[in-house]
Amino acid sequence: MKHYIFGFLVLVLSACGQGEPTDPEKDDTEEAVNLPDNFTISGVIENAGDQVLYLEAMTQSGVVSVATTQLDVAGKFKMVGNIPGLGIYQLRLGENSDELIALTLMPDDNITLKATKANFVSSP
Repeated sequence: MKHYIFGFLVLVLSACGQGEPTDPEKDDTEEAVNLPDNFTISGVIENAGDQVLYLEAMTQSGVVSVATTQLDVAGKFKMVGNIPGLGIYQLRLGENSDELIALTLMPDDNITLKATKANFVSSP
């Protein structure tokens, strides 16, 4: 009888130890980095060479960075990243928060943008 109880305890304890250990210090952003790219925004923004272009999501918690890219000296760029689904995003040029375009994006979108720095907001 003691062998049955011992065997049962070994079975229960070994089942409890299965699975991946959780680390409370681990940040979920590591998993987000490994997601496949599912959108592309490319093009040229004349007279805006060497600036940074940001794609941001508007959430209840505030603005969340989705992707960034550096324009080359001629203003050409290609931004790729991953979005979870259909959503409203903003494309911001440089650190100035006034220079932004609202975009509706969904996975597998491939957008080409042509603008100048002067008309980036008004007529991209």
